[in-house]
Amino acid sequence: MLRLYTGGDGQSHLTELNPPKAPMESAMQAITGVVFWRSEPGYFMDWHNAPHRQYVITLSSYMEIGLGNGTVRRLAC
Repeated sequence: MLRLYTGGDGQSHLTELNPPKAPMESAMQAITGVVFWRSEPGYFMDWHNAPHRQYVITLSSYMEIGLGNGTVRRLAC
């Protein structure tokens, strides 16, 4: 599980979270809506700040995320 966030330096950062390995249930999360999004191979979204906290669950394939320090992380499922 990864957390992508904007740091105090205004740059994007990625932190790996290590949830317990045993079966677990989290607290109920309040939401205002759900969006299902499918993109075509090669789709590119330029750098942007998310307007609010988002949960992204990738069901298939992969995505690449560019970070503020110039590194690129490939996230695959």
